[in-house]
Amino acid sequence: MKIDLFIFNSNKFKEEEIINRFQLRDDEILPFKKIVNEEVRKEKIVSYYLKKKLVGKYHIGEKGKPLSDNCYFNVSHSRGYVMLAKCEECPIGLDVELIRPVDDLLKQYVCNPEEYKYAKDYQKFYEIWTVKESIVKCTGEGIDIHPNKIPALPTNGKRIFLYDSFNTKTCKYENLMIAVTIKGNADFEIKSYLV
Repeated sequence: MKIDLFIFNSNKFKEEEIINRFQLRDDEILPFKKIVNEEVRKEKIVSYYLKKKLVGKYHIGEKGKPLSDNCYFNVSHSRGYVMLAKCEECPIGLDVELIRPVDDLLKQYVCNPEEYKYAKDYQKFYEIWTVKESIVKCTGEGIDIHPNKIPALPTNGKRIFLYDSFNTKTCKYENLMIAVTIKGNADFEIKSYLV
């Protein structure tokens, strides 16, 4: 199975350059103008464009997950990077986080004892964190339980959450940790594209 991962770094462009590059109309960007933080506003504009271009029509499910009749997809962004993962065959979750210092209290809150031992450095912590987020985003249920109850380390090669199995792959891109999760046990490859 193949997962397509589309990556855009909005830090390299001014807002007007992004709008012109994607040929967005004024009425398309109007909803984003009220966002005060420029970085977040650019991320939202890019996210809108990627969904429009790569997914087409979609709607937001009752718990906030974006859904389409055409494919399964998920979007994540961190510090100017916007990514969209797309799969034709099964539900998918995506999370991306900039690897940066984190305090020990957050590590203790997020990780169960085994995960805490594993998360010796920032990169390993963000591997744990992105796996948990991508699982939750794959289910579409939101975080209704304590983060340390979401399994980020596999047991016998599988992650089991809410009585379902998930397959997750992580990778590092520049200084970002990325986790992609699919529902089920199928193996998958990630094909990435810079937009």
